Amino acid sequence: MAIDHREIDHMMGDPWRFELPPMCPKCGYDLSGTGGNRCPECGISYVRSVIAEQARHRQHELRRLKNMNELAGFGLKLAVFGAFALGVGMWRASTTPSLAEVCRLVGVLCGVPAISLGLNVFRVVRYPTRVLEYLPVQPNYPLGVATALLGVLLIAFSVYP
Repeated sequence: MAIDHREIDHMMGDPWRFELPPMCPKCGYDLSGTGGNRCPECGISYVRSVIAEQARHRQHELRRLKNMNELAGFGLKLAVFGAFALGVGMWRASTTPSLAEVCRLVGVLCGVPAISLGLNVFRVVRYPTRVLEYLPVQPNYPLGVATALLGVLLIAFSVYP
């Protein structure tokens, strides 16, 4: 039976409360079961409460990012809806110019969140590899790129006649 980092820390007298193991802020070394306040890998000194705060923040971020692919998919649907509205507005521009302007506004209002939701997939890049192992699903980068690009194109076609 394998012993995980929480059991080691509990045996050492430190009840670690997070799913993520304590990691060195400089090199990402797993500090589970280490005594003192120096990283055995790189030698940097650390404060355990600061490490705990970083783990809490990363765990919160990972919870937020667990549905990032679903959000990117929603952004893609939003962008497709905005493109449809923009197409209807361009099609009816000669007969009803006010409808065309409303559809251009809808295009912009759908394009901005599409960009944001598409780029949300790339937020995981800033985390160390050891943290990314705790993600329940891996990011779908092509979906994020497609959503963000469609949002940019939607805004461009909405703003420029």
